[in-house]
Amino acid sequence: MAKLVLSSCKVYVDNYDISGDSNEGTLDFATPALDATTFSDVISRVKIPGLSEAKIALGVLYDASTAYVPDDEIWTWRNGMAAKIVTVCPATGVDGEVAYCLKGLGASYEQGGSVGDVKKGTWNIEGGGGTGLAFRGTISKNATAGVSAGGNGSSYELGLLGTGHTMYSVLHVYSITGGTLNVTVYSDTATNFPSATSRIAHTNATATTAEWLTLAGPIADDTFWRCTYTYDGTLAKFVHVFAIV
Repeated sequence: MAKLVLSSCKVYVDNYDISGDSNEGTLDFATPALDATTFSDVISRVKIPGLSEAKIALGVLYDASTAYVPDDEIWTWRNGMAAKIVTVCPATGVDGEVAYCLKGLGASYEQGGSVGDVKKGTWNIEGGGGTGLAFRGTISKNATAGVSAGGNGSSYELGLLGTGHTMYSVLHVYSITGGTLNVTVYSDTATNFPSATSRIAHTNATATTAEWLTLAGPIADDTFWRCTYTYDGTLAKFVHVFAIV
């Protein structure tokens, strides 16, 4: 089994790339086992699954100098308490790697330290529910160096989107200079996409933004999936993650 040293993780919160402000983090996905033992269960206890939950704790370096730095972003989120889209890339964040996505609430923020320490804090984010509490997906495109034209993400064989399953598509646009960025998810029966069909179209982005979209199955035959993007501005940085769950 391949081992991983944490060094180049990527973490995105809505339209904010917090990777350069964080140096520690944990993911906690849990489904509690609830005691459902009755008087007639005399040999052993009976347990049933409870409601799943997801939590993230990020160690962040304090900065309040401008927008999209930890203190400013966390404080703004705290006041609104609206669920935001969080994506954690535990390796390096490049195309094809695993990423974890959830809708979360910025539940608490603790900061401080001793004399001589770097001032830092812990940002605790809890899953906010809604459609799809959390999912484990594949990074289809991460334009960390920016794009100035259109292109395709890599093709991945995610399998059939069958009955009772959902395609999740998460987009973070964390930097954009002019123009309009459009990201669309396509499916097909072969890796070279000879007859691609548009499945999920994200809202056109003219400013930094984030969006969480879903598509319910079934869709017959198509097992290959990729994202395609068009852009007519100077520079855009974005990350897209998808999964069939």
